[in-house]
Amino acid sequence: MLVGTSKPMMEVAKLIGCIARSDDAVLILGETGTGKELVARAIHSRSPRKSKPFVALNCTAINENLLESELFGHEQGAFTGADKLRKGKFEYANGGTIFLDEIGDMPLPLQARLLRVLEYQQVERVGSNEAIKVNVRLLSATHRDLETAIQEGTFRRDLFHRLNRVTIRLPALRERLSDLPELARYFLARAAGGDGRKAPALADSTLERLRGYSWPGNVREMQNILYRAVRVCRGPRILPNHLDFPADDASPSAARSDEGDDVLAALRQAILHAWNSDQPKLWSFLHDRLERELLAFALDRLDGNQTKVAERLDMARNTVIKRTQEYGLK
Repeated sequence: MLVGTSKPMMEVAKLIGCIARSDDAVLILGETGTGKELVARAIHSRSPRKSKPFVALNCTAINENLLESELFGHEQGAFTGADKLRKGKFEYANGGTIFLDEIGDMPLPLQARLLRVLEYQQVERVGSNEAIKVNVRLLSATHRDLETAIQEGTFRRDLFHRLNRVTIRLPALRERLSDLPELARYFLARAAGGDGRKAPALADSTLERLRGYSWPGNVREMQNILYRAVRVCRGPRILPNHLDFPADDASPSAARSDEGDDVLAALRQAILHAWNSDQPKLWSFLHDRLERELLAFALDRLDGNQTKVAERLDMARNTVIKRTQEYGLK
């Protein structure tokens, strides 16, 4: 269920309504945890195919060889362990909708096979030369920048144009903070309902703390945090101390105007520690340590995409590559 009445979410809902009844391929873009599969299910449930199967597959969940078999099926004896014939996801989705999540991570050889399926609406099981006709609508999603992947040679441009007949861009949670109260009520009701309890309410101070958090994991992270909060809360209200944020974001500022002061205080504490430890070459030590940690953080948040890291940190891409190698980062 898609929750939220912010302008970005209303635009998403409107676009879903416009495209649901067509058979166009849809590419759903958004950061991890924004609800891309929920959008895919909403499109299917409003389409003429709603009585037919909805089949979902995450392209990063299994290795390349098994992914090929999962998508297209295999014949008995096609490879070691293939002791019986198996239909693939495309065959199971015949007449309905198939949703390929994280398609930006699909290996190039499988991208070529997928393109052929889209062009001819037929599949060949692994170990067979027999073409099997299928009638499937493809919905796909990724958190990656496919234009960058095309330039880097990891994604096919012809497949990209097949996938994005229609594109839906899901906003990050930090871009739709007005939806926080509604989302919180929804998740708290679900969490409490599973225990047969009345849903607790959010204290005003708790809502402010939620607003001050950066939400790198988006709506999925919010759901997990509120589910844990319901488990530890014994009263009628969720208080700030019931929230369990990740260690690196354990104390998000309730007031955004204070964030600059918090950052400055943390920097001064690091300088004081280095100063009192008689660290030699203090400038080089602090400069290198800050640069390394900032690069490591950015690479982790941007899934190792050095082009995006360079843009976010306002650095030349060659410099990012060089520093990443020098610091032994991956």
